[in-house]
Amino acid sequence: RAREVLKNRPGERVREFPFDSERKRMSTVTRMDGRTFVLTKGAPESVLSVCTGCRKDGGPVPFDDALRQEATRLFHTLMDKGLRVLAFAEREVLPGEDLSSMNAAERDMVFAGFIGLEDPPRPEVPDALRKCREAGIRIIMITGDASRTAVAIAREIGLVSGDPDVVEGADFANLSDADLRAVLGKPEVLFTRMTPKYKLRVVNILKDEG
Repeated sequence: RAREVLKNRPGERVREFPFDSERKRMSTVTRMDGRTFVLTKGAPESVLSVCTGCRKDGGPVPFDDALRQEATRLFHTLMDKGLRVLAFAEREVLPGEDLSSMNAAERDMVFAGFIGLEDPPRPEVPDALRKCREAGIRIIMITGDASRTAVAIAREIGLVSGDPDVVEGADFANLSDADLRAVLGKPEVLFTRMTPKYKLRVVNILKDEG
């Protein structure tokens, strides 16, 4: 669909800074039509943190506080619909510019927009959760998704009924084992923006408790 709208614009990928679970974004250095660009995509909060400009009305403008607030409102709206949101940014590379590191490449980016991806839960999930509850099995969501997306999906499938306790990865990193056990004792808990090592820690704590 994107190719139909934007037409095919072949480019030569010169370098890639791959996605990782800590910084939650990836970038490529790509040559197109005789010009070189840094193209970045990833979690909105991560991509927006490296943007100083914003594409508006066909051109870049300073990414001031008002535009940042509007961007935040937009991606929150998408997440509240249960969508997984990616942000996109770009900038043209100056001749002779050093792109040897991702910090050098991913700077002064121009925010281009968001896309919301729908990955609907399988239709049998709500019934499976109900049967687990009837069998005395407790279900805890541990996800790399953003908090608002996770809460929307959890409500859609019937995993939570009220306002769950939500622990984001950045806060999770500061929890002691005792704090984590206390969180796990709460009736409805969602762990969001979790890295693989954070997920493993939760599993190990639950295993020790079991």
